[in-house]
Amino acid sequence: SLQLLDSLLQETMNSARIILKNQSNRVLKYISGVVLVGLVALEQNSKKRYLNTKELLFLGASTSVFFPSTSTLSPSTSTLSPSSSTLSVLEREGVCVLHQAISSQGLLDCKQMESFKAAEEAKQNKTALKTANFWQSTPGRFHLQNFSPEDSSLLALLEHSWLPLVTAYLPTRGDISPHRSDLQLLVSLPQSKDQFFHQDNRRQGLTVLIPLVNVTLDNGPTQLLPGSHHLTAGVGEQVTSMDCSPMSCMLEARGSMRACLPAGSAIIYDSRTLHRGLANTEPSQSRPVLVFRYDYTDTPPPGHTITSTNIFRVLGNILCAVGEFQQRVVDFL
Repeated sequence: SLQLLDSLLQETMNSARIILKNQSNRVLKYISGVVLVGLVALEQNSKKRYLNTKELLFLGASTSVFFPSTSTLSPSTSTLSPSSSTLSVLEREGVCVLHQAISSQGLLDCKQMESFKAAEEAKQNKTALKTANFWQSTPGRFHLQNFSPEDSSLLALLEHSWLPLVTAYLPTRGDISPHRSDLQLLVSLPQSKDQFFHQDNRRQGLTVLIPLVNVTLDNGPTQLLPGSHHLTAGVGEQVTSMDCSPMSCMLEARGSMRACLPAGSAIIYDSRTLHRGLANTEPSQSRPVLVFRYDYTDTPPPGHTITSTNIFRVLGNILCAVGEFQQRVVDFL
């Protein structure tokens, strides 16, 4: 009888364990589902919400102006130096803003460029844009990388405005110096779609993006994840076998920033900073921007494989959502 009782007790305990295990699995699946839905909702909302206080302060206050907007830039301006605050913001956040990076006259000159006029005349005609040597990267985004001698001369002149920051942030390493690795006129047509999060280069470099029209929440601002440049190794940092630090970046996630800037101002970011161009929901207004990129000759872009590109795409979504959640907690408290 004692053996029978012991056997019944064992069966009861085993049944209880199975029930508890099944219940735990159900609870775990439910919690995981809720967390996943919440992260997706936060990431999607980050594209559509109004600019928050942190974004407004960063876009308005964390800025530096190298040169007065009333003058036309000349090559001699390259002797001036960036402010230490601008450099420290760029090093800490992986992104900074330069208001009036192009003078008012320089902006007018840009709109007289042969390349800009070709884009204006083409409007939303994709065939006309391709005829003008623009190529399409993603639906609605057209790039021009070959400029006339006159356009190239003007752009080289304007470039002196931010070169001091480039040389300060990308110091010469022995006989290896940074160089301009790309120059584009990028046009986002009306109704172009969101890009996915990506790095311009897995290694440290700089991208300077200057809108030629005012950028609003509607015409497709660039969305950046400040601090995400620490995901991969920079200049002087050891490259680990994994070469990715997602946990530390997740713990320090700051939320996203959308670069809604006036025409002629510049958003400057580390090439490793995760970012994406958002959809242009305007019915008829394109968003033309100039893109200058700087890299070291021994670490050319993009530095990613198809697999790592997809991994960082997912990481960008996660970091964006986690940052949005942390920002909401801070705002609530």
